[in-house]
Amino acid sequence: MACSDEALVGRIKKGDQAALEELVERWYPKVYAYACRMTGGGQDAQDVTQETFLAVVRSVEGFLPWRAFQSWLFAIAHNKCMDFFRLRGHAVDAPEELEKARAPEIHDRLLDAMVVEQAVARLPPLQRETIVLHYFDGFTPAEIARMTGTPLSTVRWRLNTAKHTLAQWLKEEEHG
Repeated sequence: MACSDEALVGRIKKGDQAALEELVERWYPKVYAYACRMTGGGQDAQDVTQETFLAVVRSVEGFLPWRAFQSWLFAIAHNKCMDFFRLRGHAVDAPEELEKARAPEIHDRLLDAMVVEQAVARLPPLQRETIVLHYFDGFTPAEIARMTGTPLSTVRWRLNTAKHTLAQWLKEEEHG
């Protein structure tokens, strides 16, 4: 029977290296997928994922057992993604970032999933994050607000704005 995430954290607090390895193995793919969608993939996503798990190890003593591990982990991943954008001089929610972050034009008709992924990649980082956490990772707006330290109304605004922008882009792609 597999240990819960919270039980693994308890074991990690006691210095159990095997528990840490199990937790990383369990969550690495999801954190890495999130980092890929946020950063565009490659070495940047690997770096963000590694930084996330290093931060987990450094702050494991601060984990509160009544808090959902997944929310805590993705809050750390969120912070590492925002650090990634800040270190590169990107404004994380500015409209001018939209133009800089546009994916290359699609010359051939691609599968719908690829078109959506590219459209999501064109969004400003904070809108992209909200879409990724909600639609790809299944978090509710309230959970996203808690894990990112953002007011719920702002999360809902980002989600709504991003959905409208994506709908417009996908409609243009279909007719263009």
